Amino acid sequence: MSSFRFLRILFVSLLLAFVSGCGESPCPDGQARTNAGECSDIGADDDDAGDDDDAGDDDDDTGDDDDDTGDDDDDDDTADDDDSGDDDDTGDDDDDDDDDDEPPFWHVNATFTMTVAPGSLGDGDDSASAGARDRVPTGDDDDSWEPEPQQVTAEYTFSYYGLVDGIPTDLYCDQRIDATGEAVFGPDLVPDAGCNNCTGYITMDPTTVNDVSDPGSNPTDCDPLELNDLGFQLLDPQGGEPVDVFNSSFGMHVLTPLAEGGVGDFLSMALVDADAMHTLGLYLAQGVGASPPGFSAADMQATLDVDGLELSHAGYVDNVTGSYADHTGLNEMAASAGGSSTWLGFWQISRDPAENTHDAADMNGVYGGQMIWWPALFQ
Repeated sequence: MSSFRFLRILFVSLLLAFVSGCGESPCPDGQARTNAGECSDIGADDDDAGDDDDAGDDDDDTGDDDDDTGDDDDDDDTADDDDSGDDDDTGDDDDDDDDDDEPPFWHVNATFTMTVAPGSLGDGDDSASAGARDRVPTGDDDDSWEPEPQQVTAEYTFSYYGLVDGIPTDLYCDQRIDATGEAVFGPDLVPDAGCNNCTGYITMDPTTVNDVSDPGSNPTDCDPLELNDLGFQLLDPQGGEPVDVFNSSFGMHVLTPLAEGGVGDFLSMALVDADAMHTLGLYLAQGVGASPPGFSAADMQATLDVDGLELSHAGYVDNVTGSYADHTGLNEMAASAGGSSTWLGFWQISRDPAENTHDAADMNGVYGGQMIWWPALFQ
């Protein structure tokens, strides 16, 4: 089993422990559970005629207070307080498919399609050689240069699945969110010197984030209003307790800045190109227990080979206070970009060589991204 699958199963298993052990198994047809917790035939008393369990008495039959139609205390019949329409069946507050039982769990997968516009090619130092990305003057007097930003457009797809016994069920809906931003490529571009090994950096403009889901034209799309009304909670993978409660969809939450009530993790991405990742021996996932580290450049390429794709870059999210990475303790599962970097492995980014022949440390053209950590939520 790959370390990713092990971690994902571990992640969800710990969450499901939060709600394990709830409820009792139903009695066979024709029987109901007594106050003592045992199954008994409906309408049958527990002794002999004339005792304290027969017709006219106070424990079993019609007109009494414990068993039959019209009474107020039994566990068996219609119109009482324990059957259909009462507090134990569908639509009530105690059973499956209702409004008050074990919280519905959700599994979310995120992918993106990203187009990076070409930048100006040149040597970056005004020499006669060509091939490196041009840099633009900083405006100071020391002849330093900054990389020329390239425009980025992206569509993120957040796929919501139900989660039963740690296994994702059928797709509930896809949430599609558009955003635009900028990309720069070269060394030492991540703010605050946070990623010395990184070879690129992407930022998305939060003012351009737009949920374009349209269930009217695409039946699998989420209804944005319905999704926001669900009210999700993010769970601590170690203890199963809520660590982040938000009145929005997960997709909008990770694309909204911290200062505006979101977590903002998907608004920026540090990049390490595939060749650098291989040379540096980086992984996206730590080893856990006896499981070795996972998602090396070679690991990911082997997976992508099946679909004829090429690994382009690894993408990293920043583990800042209040972020999704921080809330979930991602630093205990994801590997960093090297050294003391706070940027944690999160995205596998690839290109289709039949459609995009740009094989370089920078990006140009269309790319696809896949998150390797699937969050579990409940509402």
